[in-house]
Amino acid sequence: MENDFNPEELIAEIHKGRNFRSMDQQLTRQLIVREMHSSNNRKEIVKNVKSKLYQIASAFRNEKIEDPKLFDSFADQTWQDQEAVKEQCLRLMKNHASTRERMPILEEFYRTIFSNLPPIDSVLDLACGLNPLSIPWMPLEKNFSYEAYDVFQDLMDLINAFFHRFQIHGMATQMNLLENYPRKQAALTLLLKTIPCLEQVDKNAGKKILSQIESKFAVISFPAHSLSGKNKGMPKNYESHFLEICNPDVWEIQKILFPSELVFLIKRK
Repeated sequence: MENDFNPEELIAEIHKGRNFRSMDQQLTRQLIVREMHSSNNRKEIVKNVKSKLYQIASAFRNEKIEDPKLFDSFADQTWQDQEAVKEQCLRLMKNHASTRERMPILEEFYRTIFSNLPPIDSVLDLACGLNPLSIPWMPLEKNFSYEAYDVFQDLMDLINAFFHRFQIHGMATQMNLLENYPRKQAALTLLLKTIPCLEQVDKNAGKKILSQIESKFAVISFPAHSLSGKNKGMPKNYESHFLEICNPDVWEIQKILFPSELVFLIKRK
């Protein structure tokens, strides 16, 4: 279908919105191009792209994430004062739905997962949101490295400030997983509550990303209920779906069910 407008103009228009201004432009461009195949109505395209971006990413954010004062949150703390660091991390994690939902089970979540793993000295955290702030609850090896990726640059700025303040050997980088995949090597890959979001754009996204994981171990999770708190049989449906897209010839699969999250710990054969 022919269109008489430039996708770059639509990107600029969409990214003026508060919910989208820090988002990866490549993702926005990808959705615009898709919409342009079925519509030549500029207003309709902008509306549909905004709606999809909100569903897959912006809905999980609290607008307070954009507050510059958040970067000063750790100014008076040291890594040795773990209780104070954890308290501040929890305060920040409330600003993202994914980590906020995990907070009541956070200690049990990572204790259970890491008890089923060998010593881990490097992590890839994909579509991470604010999950790197959970590092104080992860029993990682001394001098570990941590690479984090998300579509929002402001989240990556906050995580990099966290890494810098506590001299964590890590880097947070903006990335659209639908188009790119990090080439960094790591002992453990985390992909938490992300596949359902990506598959709203590309139904094969989950299978594609799983095929690109090079770590010996990976933790893949799905929400056990919707943002509104409804279960809707989600764990059963997501388990069936995961078993369809995870190659059993490549991975050994262990299921762990938490009240708010369905986890698959997978080990390369």
